[in-house]
Amino acid sequence: MFLHSGGVAPKGPLWGIVVKRINKMEYRVYILKSCFKERYYIGCTSNLEKRINEHNKGKTKSTKPYLPWEIIYSESFFDKNEAYKREWYLKHPAGYLEKIEIIKQFGRVA
Repeated sequence: MFLHSGGVAPKGPLWGIVVKRINKMEYRVYILKSCFKERYYIGCTSNLEKRINEHNKGKTKSTKPYLPWEIIYSESFFDKNEAYKREWYLKHPAGYLEKIEIIKQFGRVA
């Protein structure tokens, strides 16, 4: 589908096409690595900086025992559902091998 971000509507063969406003919200699927233990966490958020701060302040029950955390990988999505599908995939057996490859490639904490 043709997306038009504003200004004058296109003329010619595209006349009558539905023009959608582009959603500027970005969703991130991320992988954190504990700097304390060999532990990883996969999550999804629309505000990555805020979410990592919450993890490192102990506000997340599942990550609190392994503070501090460092981001090792993230992917961007403009569709919230696609981001959550990707998070689910990486957390489940279907995505296990890909998750392991990502950790091998990006899992070194500086």
